[in-house]
Amino acid sequence: MLKSVEAWDKLTPKQLLIVASIALRPNYEKSFTTKVFLRLNGLRVKKGYTLIMTDDGHNFKSYIFQMNWKRPFTISANIFASMVKKFEWLEQDITLFHCLPKIGRYQASDYRLYNCTLEQYLFADNLYGAYASTRQRKYLRQLTAVFYHKAKESFDSSKVAGRSSRFRFTQMNRLFATYLWYTGVKKWIMNKYPYIFEGGGSGATMPPDESILNLLSNLNQGDITKNEIILKTHVHEALYQLNLFAKKSQE
Repeated sequence: MLKSVEAWDKLTPKQLLIVASIALRPNYEKSFTTKVFLRLNGLRVKKGYTLIMTDDGHNFKSYIFQMNWKRPFTISANIFASMVKKFEWLEQDITLFHCLPKIGRYQASDYRLYNCTLEQYLFADNLYGAYASTRQRKYLRQLTAVFYHKAKESFDSSKVAGRSSRFRFTQMNRLFATYLWYTGVKKWIMNKYPYIFEGGGSGATMPPDESILNLLSNLNQGDITKNEIILKTHVHEALYQLNLFAKKSQE
C-alpha cells in the first residue's frame, strides 16, 4: 500500500532525511512533491505513460511504476495526481516537528527547546542566518553542534566550533535536517511570543536576535552585568518574561 504523510510532524526520521536529500538538490522546487512521494514509496517510473482502453471504450492516461524488484504496476494519472497533492504541505511553511534523526552517539536537544538557554537560542539563530545567507557547510555543522551533544554535556558557546568537528563526516542530509527543524521551531517560537517579534513571524521588521537584545537592554536597566544571568535563563522562561514586557510596552 502506498504511503501518504499529512504534515511535518507526521514524518519519521527516515522520511525526514529523504525530504532533506531532495531539498538539497539544485532547483529542488521543480516537482518537489512528486519526487518526495516517489522516494517515500520506493517507486521509480518504469515507463512514461500508457493509454489503457476500458470496457466502455474510453481511454485514460496511466503511469507504469515499479517498487524495488516487484512486478510493475499502473496508476492512472488522475489517481497519481491526487496522491501527490496530499504532499502539498511540503511547499508551505515548515512547522514544528519532532522527528530529528539520530547522529551517531550524540543526543538531540528537546525539539521545542525546553532544555535550552536563551544564549543557546541566540547563538543558534546567528548560525542559522549565516548558513541561510552563505550556504557554507561549516555553519551547518556548528548549528548541529549547538543541538547535538554527549550525555550530560552542556552548551558552551566557546566550544561550538571545536565540537562541530564531530560532524565533519556526517552526511549532508542529516545536517540539513537540523536546519529544517530549526526553521520550524523558530517559526513556532515567533508565533508563541508574538510581542517580541512584532508580528509572530509574519512581517517581522527586525531579526529575532536583535529584537531580544533590544528588550534585554530595557530589562537590565542599564546594568549590562545582568545580561549574563538573563542569557543563562531557560529560553522559554526568558521569552515569556520578555514577551510580557514587550506587550506592556505596546499598551
